[in-house]
Amino acid sequence: MGAPANGLFRAINGALVQAEDRTWGDFGILVADPAMTVRLGQQQRLKSRGVRTGTSEQAARARSFHGVMIAYCRDHPMLTTAEALQPRP
Repeated sequence: MGAPANGLFRAINGALVQAEDRTWGDFGILVADPAMTVRLGQQQRLKSRGVRTGTSEQAARARSFHGVMIAYCRDHPMLTTAEALQPRP
């Protein structure tokens, strides 16, 4: 597992430890483009645990999401996009 994958799993595990009522399904990973979801080697492992991955456009169209959004590429545009997404019950 590479450094990005380790970072994702550490972020999720840290949040799970801090909030005992959270599950893997409470997490979403925001990626820059749809091809990124295919390139993430750990995607299948995360998906099997209930983590959702998508682009900002997909997240904006989602019918519901309540939980923790992780921006995979933490550059300024991606963080701005993640902050602009409103959680939905």
